[in-house]
Amino acid sequence: LRPSRRADILSPQRRPARVGARHRSAMFACCCSEEGGLYAGQVLQIPTLDERNAPLATPRLLEPPAAKADTPKAKEYDSPKTDAAEARAPAAVPESRAAPAQTFKITLAKTPGRQKAPMGWRLDCVATSVLYIFEVSSDTSTPVWAYNATAPEDKRLQVGDYIKSVNGQTEVNMMTAAIEKDEELELIIQQPTILNYTVQKNGASLGLELKYWQAGTTLMIGAVNDGAVKRSGLNICPGDRIIAVSGALGSSEALLQKLRGPDPLVLTISRCS
Repeated sequence: LRPSRRADILSPQRRPARVGARHRSAMFACCCSEEGGLYAGQVLQIPTLDERNAPLATPRLLEPPAAKADTPKAKEYDSPKTDAAEARAPAAVPESRAAPAQTFKITLAKTPGRQKAPMGWRLDCVATSVLYIFEVSSDTSTPVWAYNATAPEDKRLQVGDYIKSVNGQTEVNMMTAAIEKDEELELIIQQPTILNYTVQKNGASLGLELKYWQAGTTLMIGAVNDGAVKRSGLNICPGDRIIAVSGALGSSEALLQKLRGPDPLVLTISRCS
């Protein structure tokens, strides 16, 4: 959602007067949703985070757009369901792998006749050209578990990996449609590059426009505007994800609260490089 289009989805009472206003706008994506969930498929945006003063506003929930007949929904794995406020994160802050981040191709095979069965992952669909794996199931009946059971350790699917292509599709809605309907999935996986940056706010805003998946565990950077991050000259770019703040993991909402903490902040960044 581009800043210039925010007014299109906000009521007059909720329109931010300027970039930096403490408001959140919401839109619904048509992919990776849990059937029947209150926040199913919801992407939230914070125009420019001002973490200095007032509490964060409650997002305004909009009616989801009608799903297109040719764009079926791809489910996150749905056993068990996870409430948005209880989204699970890795047990420890991820570290860079011993080897450089790899890009590799894998094949996942569904059980014939069970195209709608859980895949064994939960996917963050907030970006437009990559899917982010934020949870991996231990369910032994899923295609992801079956693949990991025989894959080399350095090429197992892990929390934090990115999916760049599904059966040749590279746009998120088309990738999730393929996940939903195809029995065999050829995926291009990108392992993340993990970076750590220390920033001193010194009373200023970070200047980050943030987007996040309601049930997810990261904050994706939509833009780097004037503020502490730009002033510090940190190599933080649109598309990067904040996965931990000062060593603390958690839901996307929990990370937002951590960004309001005292100086210095250590931002752990995941980059799909």
